[in-house]
Amino acid sequence: MKEFSLDLSNKSQWFIRAQDQGREENESCFPFRILECGYFDAGSKFMTRSDLNQGYYLNYTISGSGVMWQGTQKCDLLPGHMLAIDVSKAQEHYTTSAEPWKFHWVWFTGSGMKGFEKVLLTKLSTVKIRDENLITDLFLGIERPDTLQAPFLTAVADNLGLTRLLSQAVRESLEEKEAAYPHGVVAEIMDYVNNNLSEDLTINSISKHFAVSKFHLIRIFRQAMGVTPYQYIINTRINQSQLLLRTTNRPIGEIGEAVGCPEPSNFTQQFKKVVGITPAEFRKKSIHYENDVTI
Repeated sequence: MKEFSLDLSNKSQWFIRAQDQGREENESCFPFRILECGYFDAGSKFMTRSDLNQGYYLNYTISGSGVMWQGTQKCDLLPGHMLAIDVSKAQEHYTTSAEPWKFHWVWFTGSGMKGFEKVLLTKLSTVKIRDENLITDLFLGIERPDTLQAPFLTAVADNLGLTRLLSQAVRESLEEKEAAYPHGVVAEIMDYVNNNLSEDLTINSISKHFAVSKFHLIRIFRQAMGVTPYQYIINTRINQSQLLLRTTNRPIGEIGEAVGCPEPSNFTQQFKKVVGITPAEFRKKSIHYENDVTI
């Protein structure tokens, strides 16, 4: 059941995007799939309530304020703060300020959220965003795609933009929490992995790079992210390989090497373990790809 009181000014924008990204059989070809997104300039009577839905919801407040309820949990939505929630659980949010509540939002699905759940979805709470210009630009990029480009290129841009949004939220959250750790390195480890994906990344090499013991590294990373560094490396490699398989005609072996899996048999084994099908089968399902799109 859904209830709405859409007290929105004519400055508000609401984009329904699901139909623009291809047929349902190709939805699994990307880590994320954006269903709807927008910018709301909401008045005092704005309210939405939903019992059950699918996927996830991001909200970034620019000015004014609102509140999100999910069960008995309450979270104030204040300027400069971003909230991520799992919308499979009933939720309600509405304006609480006398002035208009202005915010960006996106509703999406996808297996790519698994790598961010531990940090962003453990409890109903916002993350204070320091780089407000970056977050605003990323939301605008999602809300205003190039309408002249092919749908799959829009999906590529969506996935890159959404990944950067979530990664920034995780980074900001970890930087707040890491004061409790003897070595605040979790956000730095994520950056290091993302920037050196094609290298031979191991627990030993990462622990040596950051001058921490591998046991301490595994403990603080799992505590923060909910997965081990090794699992994070694998998930990141598979997510990147999905984009390359979907958007380029590069040989599968070359893609494996580009994401740090130079042995074809090992790449196929790891890919199938995460995605459920082989890279070749995944590419066959991805019928709308073009030559060497830059990722």
